[in-house]
Amino acid sequence: IGLLACYFLKYYVGIEHVDVVEPNKNRRDFAKKFGTKNIYDSEEKIIETYDYGFECSATNSGFHTLQKALKTNG
Repeated sequence: IGLLACYFLKYYVGIEHVDVVEPNKNRRDFAKKFGTKNIYDSEEKIIETYDYGFECSATNSGFHTLQKALKTNG
């Protein structure tokens, strides 16, 4: 679902900057084909914060990572 969201945002909505946090190497490699700009393997490597975000893993750690990556009131 996360990769589909990336593809949709990039190619149908026209969002130019789509980043992904993905611990699985195979999915990281696949995400490159979907036009993601930055692909992080863990939350520790995120160097910026975002106005918007989607959490597609349905895990507590994924939601925690999203909260840390969003700007205040994001």
